[in-house]
Amino acid sequence: FPATLLSITFSTAVFFNGLVAIFSGIIANKAVELGGYKAPFVTSIGFLALAAGVMSSAWSENYGDDTNILALGTAQTLFESSMYVFVLLYTPALENSLPEFDEDDESTISLGYLFSTLMLAVMLGSASFRFLVETVRRKWKEDKILVTALGIAGVAFWGVALKKNSTRALLICYHLFEFTTGLYFPSIASLRAEAIPEASRAAVMALLRVPMNVVVCAILWQASLLLEYVHGYNFRIL
Repeated sequence: FPATLLSITFSTAVFFNGLVAIFSGIIANKAVELGGYKAPFVTSIGFLALAAGVMSSAWSENYGDDTNILALGTAQTLFESSMYVFVLLYTPALENSLPEFDEDDESTISLGYLFSTLMLAVMLGSASFRFLVETVRRKWKEDKILVTALGIAGVAFWGVALKKNSTRALLICYHLFEFTTGLYFPSIASLRAEAIPEASRAAVMALLRVPMNVVVCAILWQASLLLEYVHGYNFRIL
């Protein structure tokens, strides 16, 4: 596979992933309306089976050179740990920002549509990545885009902590963070393809997920105490 096409390939993959996710959010919201909260999970079975069939018949790998794997692993662990914590806690944080939130009122927040708009932000990030690498590649290479994405993500989470009681501010920060994920995934994928040798890529990737899972589990283990101490939230993570 031509190395020059790696960045464009990963950018395209993230873009269409966001597009599919937008429709997934809409379909999930409609499924809940028609069949209750179990309906999206039942609906996903068919799509998962289709994805498994495509992956088993058309999976391929790229080749690369061995460079600074530790730096990439650290960036991946920190960013994706924060991403998974965000995925699990963004709805409780949003609900607690509403002055009169009623957890029994299903019309208070349309989470399916919110998810779709967040995925639109991911698509915009992916499109921005492709524009940068194709149009201004001399100034914006994958490593610089990755550093920029990490910095913007930090600003977004700082905004969440600072404006925890403002629903509008939270929504802006949420979409800003999802925009950075659209920049992050094609960047990290391109750099990994160049840095990690193909022969050991599967093993290295598996090892890199160990510290990420440890960080996520440690944070969520004490999530209730952290949220109550830092933000004054009053809810439990079940």
